[in-house]
Amino acid sequence: MNKLALALFCILCNASIGFAQCAPDLLPPTITCPINQTVFLNASCSGVIPSYVAMAVVNDNCTLANDIIISQSPAAGTVVSGVGTTQVTLTATDASGNFTICTFNVNHLDNIQPTITCPENITAYAAAGMCTATIASLGTPTTADNCSVAAVTNNHPSTTYPVGPTTVIWTVTDASGNITTCTQTVTVIENSVEDAIAPADFETCNATNTISANEPPAGYSGMWSFVQGSGSFADATSANTTVTFNSPGIFILQWTISGADNGCGIPTSSDLLTVTFFDSNCAQANAGADMEMCMPQNSVAMNANAIALPALGQWSVITGMATFANVNSPTTMVTGLEAGITILR
Repeated sequence: MNKLALALFCILCNASIGFAQCAPDLLPPTITCPINQTVFLNASCSGVIPSYVAMAVVNDNCTLANDIIISQSPAAGTVVSGVGTTQVTLTATDASGNFTICTFNVNHLDNIQPTITCPENITAYAAAGMCTATIASLGTPTTADNCSVAAVTNNHPSTTYPVGPTTVIWTVTDASGNITTCTQTVTVIENSVEDAIAPADFETCNATNTISANEPPAGYSGMWSFVQGSGSFADATSANTTVTFNSPGIFILQWTISGADNGCGIPTSSDLLTVTFFDSNCAQANAGADMEMCMPQNSVAMNANAIALPALGQWSVITGMATFANVNSPTTMVTGLEAGITILR
């Protein structure tokens, strides 16, 4: 009997009398591979090929599907490294030794984002008369990836930065297209004028008082103004002038030094002065009579003169140790006195 007759006999017996009486099987089994698969790489940029045997679909003219032997190459457990493709071959072998192969691809991909740490923030000063600063280098960010870094870029390729803060976004991209960003701030400070310095805050019972601030440098001007309250200046453009208040109260004055317009605005610097103006009948402070006391007594009530608003009294320690229950009360309790002489004001 020739091979064709044997094969035909096996097919006929499969349909009528069962496998046990089949003639020798010369037909290979059929096998269908799964579609292309994916293995994701780990932190070391490697992955493991799993078993795909159970995903194959097999059939044979004589051997039952469960009895067909399926083998895989590369075998399950094979380690692959780096982004790429590995071809996997599945072989189906029936009970008669006939076999058929199929192949598919396993893509090993990297889905882990790279890391990036931006350079330190930068502060620069604009040149005189300019509204920008030139910064040749922003520094180099620190990057890393489980496989490889493909590119590091930022969204400000120019070396020119305007006055104020500029946010630079750095982006790192790995070989698989995964990206991570960080931000760096570049702050350009305008070439400003000399700092304005007003005199120290003070209290007065006089409506007219002399005030002295720092002189503006050459090419700059100064100006006094009222921020709170009202009154007049003998010469508001003079650093050393007199101010007259319209009525008692708390006044806030401002001394401002200004320069010429440098193309991005007029550079200015200001400082504030607070003046408390009491009426001409403001009371003289009287702390009360001196006292003597014996230990262990270490506390006593004070007996200073009362004051009228808006005047404000305040106790302080000149020498020795003392604690005031209320530093603004003329009759406050004083505790914590020690042996010796304590001077309170």
